[in-house]
Amino acid sequence: MNRALVAVVLAGVAALAVGLTLALRPEGHESPVAYRSGWIPQGVHEIDVQAAIPTRGASPISLRVTEPSQVERIIGWFDTLEPPSRNGPLCAMILRPRNMIFRFRAANGKELATMTSTAAGASYCDPFFLTIGARHVPLVDRNGARPFLSNVEQLLGIHFR
Repeated sequence: MNRALVAVVLAGVAALAVGLTLALRPEGHESPVAYRSGWIPQGVHEIDVQAAIPTRGASPISLRVTEPSQVERIIGWFDTLEPPSRNGPLCAMILRPRNMIFRFRAANGKELATMTSTAAGASYCDPFFLTIGARHVPLVDRNGARPFLSNVEQLLGIHFR
């Protein structure tokens, strides 16, 4: 009797996870902006990077990137991210805490876009989230979960995890 009850409960949880995943899947590529054929608006002069490092004893990261060549490289890498495919793997979309934030700012300090992430990177089941105004777009890195973050780490000489 107990085994049957456990089996029914597990089947219900699995059905709920699949149902929620299908309901949360995006409807294809809908770019919130049409800037430089990428995601980040033109006019970004500064990127603020903040990360709470989950490893024991590590200090949080708080950087202001203002060197124009570094800003452009980070934006270029970010603009290669894509929305999750409707044909991607099924997952329960159990989101980890967002412990990183990138703020893309204009010369006057106005925030043009924000990206939140985990230090693990952007996979289909745990995407980056881009916010521009009231629009929120999930984005993934088709080159694997960490290439964007690995590139930023190498450019800035830091470690997010």
